[in-house]
Amino acid sequence: DPTFLLFCANGLVSIAMKDEDFFVRAAALHEFGAILAGFGCAVGPILKQCGIDPESLDSPDTLIRYRNFLEALHLACEATGLPSFGLHLATRQPMTILGPVGFAMAEAPCLGAALKKLADYFHLHSNGGAIQLAVQDGTACWRYEILVSNLPGIHVQEDLAAALGVKFIRQFLGNDWGPDYVTLQRSTPPSIGPYRALFRCPIHFEADSNQLVFSADLLNQPLVSGNSQLHDILNQHLQMLDTGIAAMARTDVQKAALLCLKSGDCALGHVAARMGISPRSLQRRLQQ
Repeated sequence: DPTFLLFCANGLVSIAMKDEDFFVRAAALHEFGAILAGFGCAVGPILKQCGIDPESLDSPDTLIRYRNFLEALHLACEATGLPSFGLHLATRQPMTILGPVGFAMAEAPCLGAALKKLADYFHLHSNGGAIQLAVQDGTACWRYEILVSNLPGIHVQEDLAAALGVKFIRQFLGNDWGPDYVTLQRSTPPSIGPYRALFRCPIHFEADSNQLVFSADLLNQPLVSGNSQLHDILNQHLQMLDTGIAAMARTDVQKAALLCLKSGDCALGHVAARMGISPRSLQRRLQQ
C-alpha cells in the first residue's frame, strides 16, 4: 500500500491506511463529463474503466474511492490530450461543489475565516487531501497536500486544487486578484501558457509543496456577502456532520503524521513540528 499512518505516544504505534480508505464526494467530478464531451470523448466508458458508476455523478454526496477519482482525472487528461486538464475542470466548478463547507465559506465574515473553514472541514468533502493555511512574517501560504502517493492522476489533482483555490479567493476579492506566486509539486508541463493565463503570477514547478502565497493582510478582508447568522447556523451543521463521520474524518495528528511519512520521516518530533506544537504536547494528546 502506498500510504501508512504511523504515530504513537512513544513514537511508534502504526495504523495502516490503504487506498480503499480514501474517498471524495462525487461533486468533485462536476462538469467532468461536459468537458470530455466538448472534446468528443464519452464519459461513461472512462468512468466505468475507473470503477465509478456514471450515475453517481447525478448524486453529488455519493462517495467514490479517491484512487478511482484520480484515475478518472488521468484518463481524461489522456483522452483530451490536455496536460492542463485540471485547470480546465477548475474553471467549470463553483464553490458549491464543496457542499456544506462551500456554503459556510460564502457566509464567513472575512477571507481568513473562509479559508480556515475550508481547512478545518475539507475532510467532509474528501479525506484524500489536506488543506493548511499558514501565516508567517506577514505572508500567507494556502497549501494543499495529497495524502496518497504513486497513483496516476496526482499531478492533475494538484493542478485542480491550486486552480480552485485561486478561483475561490477571487470570488471573495475580485477577479483581478492574483497570488504573489504559486508553487506546484508536479513536473514542468509541456506548455506553461495555460498556467500563466490562469494564475497570472510566477509559477514554480517541481517544488516541495502545492501552495498559493500572498499577503497575510488580505486574510482580514471583510466579505460583503457574509451573513453572520447564517454562518453560525452552517457552522453548527458542519460540526454535526463532522461528529457523524468521525470514523472517516482524519484528526490533525493523523494528517500531520501522514504528511511527514510522505517526506520519509515520521518521527514524533517532526510530526509535532508540522503541527506547530512541542513533542511533549503531542505526546499528551496521543495519550488522551
